[in-house]
Amino acid sequence: MKKPIIITGLDIGSSKVSAVALEVLGGGLSTVLAYESSSSKGVSRGAITGLDDASNSVERVLTRLGEKTGKRPD
Repeated sequence: MKKPIIITGLDIGSSKVSAVALEVLGGGLSTVLAYESSSSKGVSRGAITGLDDASNSVERVLTRLGEKTGKRPD
């Protein structure tokens, strides 16, 4: 069986960090596997102002997304 293609999208903003995991089904179709968002820290007006805080915000969202999908995004 062919290994599924999973795509993860990540949006890092000043107020929140969001991530979505999609499975590519073929023929131009995909399905949403999971979505997660959390408040953002270390980002102000689109710029990283605290690398550790921003990194922790991203890690938190990706960990929760991985828990929902059963796989940790690469």
